[in-house]
Amino acid sequence: MKRKSLIAAAKATGLAVATGTSALAQTPSQTQTQAQTQAKAQDRVYGSQLMTAQERNEYQQRMRELKTQQERDQFRTEHHAKMQERARG
Repeated sequence: MKRKSLIAAAKATGLAVATGTSALAQTPSQTQTQAQTQAKAQDRVYGSQLMTAQERNEYQQRMRELKTQQERDQFRTEHHAKMQERARG
């Protein structure tokens, strides 16, 4: 019903209506899938619940930039220690 009223309103004001999926016409399963994807991204970062979104993004970007597995392991170990300290408060 909501979509039909949006289309009717757009027609009444002379706006073009695009077909397909838009932010206004997402189904509950699409919204749920997006939320699950975000949750999975957060789960991949140790201590993500203690970090801001910007910190999580910076962490992931840094991991992508590191060249060797040894560098990634060292960065991950340092990050774990930092998050444990943050959790202690």
